[in-house]
Amino acid sequence: MGDRTDVTICFREKDKNTVEKVFSYEADEYIKGENDVVESFWYDVNSGALDEQEKMVELGVVFEGNHDAGSEYMPMAFAHDGHTFAEVCVDLDGHTVCRVSNGEPDEEEIASVRKYEKVLANVQSIFGEAKEDGKKRIA
Repeated sequence: MGDRTDVTICFREKDKNTVEKVFSYEADEYIKGENDVVESFWYDVNSGALDEQEKMVELGVVFEGNHDAGSEYMPMAFAHDGHTFAEVCVDLDGHTVCRVSNGEPDEEEIASVRKYEKVLANVQSIFGEAKEDGKKRIA
């Protein structure tokens, strides 16, 4: 058993069976939102569901989500629009963050944030959602 944390993932209802097969069990909670988007809550998941995210990407599932911090990693937000996967570090309120070294933000992390924001906008467009004032939104 590895480092465990809670994970939230939003996906289209038509992908629910695929997501459950990837996890090998049902989520602890589901909330059906607008436009047939499901928000799922998975508690005590190994390594922030990294393996499950990779499998959902392979299967072409469109999703967005986040996981809490573990003992060896920061909280993260992630999104996959069916073509591109992106992830970023977030604070406890879900806002994206970048490391700063010698007073300058890390250029690779800035690029990751930009990529994530673009992929997240694509996911939300697919889900039929409007982006709220640049703040990360889960269904």
